[in-house]
Amino acid sequence: MTRPLATAVSTAASAPVVHLAVLVELDFAPDPLRLWSGIGDFVWGNMTFTGAGTLMGVGEVEETTETRAAGTTLSLSGVPSELIDHAMVVDWQGRAGRIWLALLDDAGGLLGDPVQALGGRMDVMSWAEGETATISLTVESRLADLERARVRRYTDRDQQDEYPNDLGFAYVASLQNQEIRWGKNG
Repeated sequence: MTRPLATAVSTAASAPVVHLAVLVELDFAPDPLRLWSGIGDFVWGNMTFTGAGTLMGVGEVEETTETRAAGTTLSLSGVPSELIDHAMVVDWQGRAGRIWLALLDDAGGLLGDPVQALGGRMDVMSWAEGETATISLTVESRLADLERARVRRYTDRDQQDEYPNDLGFAYVASLQNQEIRWGKNG
């Protein structure tokens, strides 16, 4: 699917020398993790991205003309093993993950605004440990939610999990064997 580019980005892409940078924001609670494919800090808007250089990998980002979920896998190598423990306790699954493509000039200056390549939710994290670790994380399109089963029941317990102190389903089980007469008596 093609998307229109802002005039500034189209003009920047036609410059004699253009460098591509990848910006990644992962909404780990309470502080988001922002990385970019260069070295040092990169500031865009009010966000500061930490340089990951060649230690960060980004899988293929696919766009289709079909309405279907597409995602990608991000990887970060050279991670100290103690950060794996931190990743296991932080609330991250289902939270936002975004990837932008930015055009830079020879001096590292931003040309136009970055273009969002993928916006979705963090889904599955895996890692391989050694002296340092490699962490892989999938970021799925929000359309992936349409393919997930919704496991809900019309029971009091399920209702209490979602809405504590709501008695809307408290007597549903007792109605199962009730004989209800409708209309005239007799």
